[in-house]
Amino acid sequence: MSELTPKEAKTIVDNAPAFIKDAIDQTETMYCPRTGMYAIRGQHFATMQYEQGEDSFVTTLNYHSSFYDEYIYLAALKSLYEQAE
Repeated sequence: MSELTPKEAKTIVDNAPAFIKDAIDQTETMYCPRTGMYAIRGQHFATMQYEQGEDSFVTTLNYHSSFYDEYIYLAALKSLYEQAE
C-alpha cells in the first residue's frame, strides 16, 4: 500500500461500487490494486465485484484463503487519505 498516494487512495474509495459503499466502514471491505476489483470478505463466503461494474456475486471462499493476499483493506485506504487532509 505504500506505493499509493493519498489522492489515489481517495479515488479508489470514491469509485467503489454501491455494494462496497454500503459496507465501507466494515473492516472486511477490500480492494485489489492488480485487478481493480473490490470484495467483502466473510467467514465462509465473499461478495465479489463482477467485472468492473456495479454487479456483485457471492462465492464460497474461505476467510484464510491466499486469494486475499493481494487485497488492501478499504479502511486502510481511507485512513491514508484522511491523514493527508
